[in-house]
Amino acid sequence: MNQEGLYRLSAEIERRFPSLGKWQAKGLALACWGLIIQEQCQLSRIAEALPEWGIFNTVRQRLKRWISNPRIGTTSVCYEWIGWVWSSCRLSRPVLLVDETKLSDRLAVMMVSLAFEGRAIPLLWRCYYASSAMDYPQQGQVLLIYGLVAHVLSALPTHVRALVQMDRGLAHSSAMLRALKALKVDFLVRVKATSRFTSRRGHSQLLHQMVKYGETVWAHGTLFGRDHQITGSIYLTWELSQVEAWCLFSNDPHLAGHRYALRWWQEESFKDLKSGSWHHRSLKTPFSTAYYRTKFRNLQAKFVRVSGSDPVED
Repeated sequence: MNQEGLYRLSAEIERRFPSLGKWQAKGLALACWGLIIQEQCQLSRIAEALPEWGIFNTVRQRLKRWISNPRIGTTSVCYEWIGWVWSSCRLSRPVLLVDETKLSDRLAVMMVSLAFEGRAIPLLWRCYYASSAMDYPQQGQVLLIYGLVAHVLSALPTHVRALVQMDRGLAHSSAMLRALKALKVDFLVRVKATSRFTSRRGHSQLLHQMVKYGETVWAHGTLFGRDHQITGSIYLTWELSQVEAWCLFSNDPHLAGHRYALRWWQEESFKDLKSGSWHHRSLKTPFSTAYYRTKFRNLQAKFVRVSGSDPVED
């Protein structure tokens, strides 16, 4: 094992996460290092890749203690993580992708990610039991997303104006769109074709009635019924290869509809983090804050690779 590379990684993590103590930073570095080498996220597999740091059971227990350490400030670490990702990506404007994914029937994750080079880097997320109304966050979907996006925005530089994208399963709600407006962000979201749109001249009809096969339509007006109207611009496109029209809504009339294609990067990222990744489905970590940290550790290792500082190749 390249010890020098591991020490550099540990020093970088310690610098990027000042809220972590020296040994907490080293524990994260060890977990990331073993994860990159093994390309599997189970603690036993990671421990096998770190023989220089002790016998198998000793290393595994050390990793387990790091995951369950109550003294790690999750909130502070998340803010520092967002700052590191943003400074490394060097983008002029953040495109925040909001979506929910599930791990079979075990776990659901609501995630806010940063669109970057064909993928989405998770910035902040909330985990909860899947397919269980009793265990869904009590504040509801709108306030859950509002809180996640608000935390991400507070960790980004104040001079940048984010663009938020989300699919119709989350965005088809006047309350959700009002929440995004309250956050003072631009948004480009997909809504259902059964939504009612009223033009500035007062002509009202359902979105699927406004566009035909092979057409593209743009208009400014209000979305939804009279009691829930949201002002903005609608962009409808029904390409020849599609079975239905895409209905996009934005509070910025200058946003081109094709930019919504970036949201597909989120789907690709989900594939990377789940079935196409490091045997994530076989992970047996109990559902708790520990799972949140396990996911963060996996994500940290992936980011080390995409940011060009892969210690394995040093």
